[in-house]
Amino acid sequence: MTANDESRILDLLGQRITPPAYGMPLRSLVETLPTEIPIAINSRALDEIGMSADEPIEVRLNRPAPLMVHLMSVLQTMDLTILLRNNALTITTNEQLEQCYPVRVYDVTALTNQSRRYQVQQLREVIEVSIAPDSWEQLGGPGVIATRLSLNQTCLVIANSTVNHLQIDTLLNRLAGDRNYRPISRMDSQGRSREMDQPISELRTEVKKLVNFANP
Repeated sequence: MTANDESRILDLLGQRITPPAYGMPLRSLVETLPTEIPIAINSRALDEIGMSADEPIEVRLNRPAPLMVHLMSVLQTMDLTILLRNNALTITTNEQLEQCYPVRVYDVTALTNQSRRYQVQQLREVIEVSIAPDSWEQLGGPGVIATRLSLNQTCLVIANSTVNHLQIDTLLNRLAGDRNYRPISRMDSQGRSREMDQPISELRTEVKKLVNFANP
């Protein structure tokens, strides 16, 4: 997924929609969402925890709000979440997501160069304290942050859930003080843009590869 693809999907998720009806099956909710956003339900993952796509919505939402707000309000009551991958959203379980966290590279050069408003370690600490603290390695979670430095670029390599990545993106935008600042990009060890989804057991190895690529 390119940065432009992701920006398009994020813009669509910001569209205001009417609230879904109480008791509507999850499957029906997905079918009523804008068709510009491909949304799938990982039925196999739901089956593994004794749920199905026909689970009813059990939260009352009374006013229009961004699509993402309504969707996450519904999913959180079901202990479900989303994964943004391959130009689509997948509704899945938290257990399944933790086996396949997206790894993303955030270019934070604009936040750390020239005036040096923030040190890299400060940014890491702000993210770990502000965004789902229990999800990070230091508190026993599967989330990982590593620093990648080169002569003209400073990046944070982060593995965490899609929802937390969206919050990280928002946080870095606010720290930059620029609504148009887009800190997120994704690269593999050859510098090509791509989305990396893999088992948690492999994440630290991938992070080390990325760091070593920038610091031979």
